[in-house]
Amino acid sequence: KNSQGDYYEHEETGETIPYRLVLPDSYDEKYQFPLVVFFHGAGERGYENERQLDNCVQQIADNMPKAIILVPQCTHSNQWVDTPWAHGNYSVDALKMSNELNAVLELLWAIEDEFSTDDDRYYITGLSMGGFGTWDMIMRNPDLFAAAVPICGGADPHYADAICDMPIYTVHGSADPTVPVAGTRAMVEALKAAGSPVIYQELEGEGHGVWNWAAQNTDLWEWLFSQSK
Repeated sequence: KNSQGDYYEHEETGETIPYRLVLPDSYDEKYQFPLVVFFHGAGERGYENERQLDNCVQQIADNMPKAIILVPQCTHSNQWVDTPWAHGNYSVDALKMSNELNAVLELLWAIEDEFSTDDDRYYITGLSMGGFGTWDMIMRNPDLFAAAVPICGGADPHYADAICDMPIYTVHGSADPTVPVAGTRAMVEALKAAGSPVIYQELEGEGHGVWNWAAQNTDLWEWLFSQSK
């Protein structure tokens, strides 16, 4: 795919994040394109601006060939959300938004200024550490995205009301030893109680790497691509 790499420095914090931008072959500024933000997991952290493409990105590009995909990289020992993964769910009010997510949010506005995007079709997805990032971003910015696919992450059920109108498709393995499935179950239960159309796929007996199932599930990405505000 037509992928270009660069580094973005947040104006206030000075946080610099590497990012890749995957443009559709059909990109033409005369048209408005959907935009997907993808948050990688802990194993793809770094500063070389390549490793964050290792999981799911190619499959998303294949299934959403007319979308722009923004793939930031979280640097080294930092996290998208500053909470221990093993604890699962957390309190949004008790945590400030991480410098990394703040930088991605500002970067998103910069991408919006430079490229022709359809702001009714901004999507967000991520796996593991990036699943936390996906949940955190939509809970703090409930009106920004048309739909979200958080994979094996954690969230804050107290924020279910804020995102209950957003189409969400979430995936977790029932035997996940790294991020407790109980967190996703609790979030889904809270969302359903708030009237959310959330779709939850719990993979029986599967461990942490359920993003491999998600990446190959063309129905999931077709579902995402079909959503609009």
